[in-house]
Amino acid sequence: MDKKLNSKLGWIIAILLVFLSVVFFTGIIKQTSDVFNQNAGAGIDLDKYHLDGGDYNATTSPYYLSANASTTLTMSVSNSKHIDLNIWAKSTSTVPAITWITYFSSDDGANKNWYPEGGYTATSNILRTEGVSPLIHTWTPTATTTVGEAWSKNIGIEPVASKYMKIQFSSTKNIDLYVEGITQSDTN
Repeated sequence: MDKKLNSKLGWIIAILLVFLSVVFFTGIIKQTSDVFNQNAGAGIDLDKYHLDGGDYNATTSPYYLSANASTTLTMSVSNSKHIDLNIWAKSTSTVPAITWITYFSSDDGANKNWYPEGGYTATSNILRTEGVSPLIHTWTPTATTTVGEAWSKNIGIEPVASKYMKIQFSSTKNIDLYVEGITQSDTN
């Protein structure tokens, strides 16, 4: 009888150990899986925006921007962890200078008050002089690129506290322009 009890007790302990091992390793596998899923993009939401709200494509239907005219990209950036701008341009004449000014707003509704990104000059580590006009970004693609070939650029923008961002683009030459704004935020 004592031998039967020891045998049953041994089986119970063995089954209990197997059960605990399965629970333990399942937890480890789930944690590892969650880490891989997080790194692979699970729980991350990407939103894409295009010039003038259109559905443009870089190679098949870019936006045509006349010299010295402008076009605008407007984006909702609330809760964005990161903002990317993908810029693609092509000119059939000489290399253009592409410029843009960035504005921010937290006003809801159709009539937003837009505030331009400011530039400044740092004269020391404790003094900086704020610019009077908005900060103007300029990109002149490399002149070694053959005319008719496309230029592309990615710009990462740090998260901002504003709800909305608009970027006004212009060019010194007639160009085909494709701009894609991408915001990344957590869905959790």
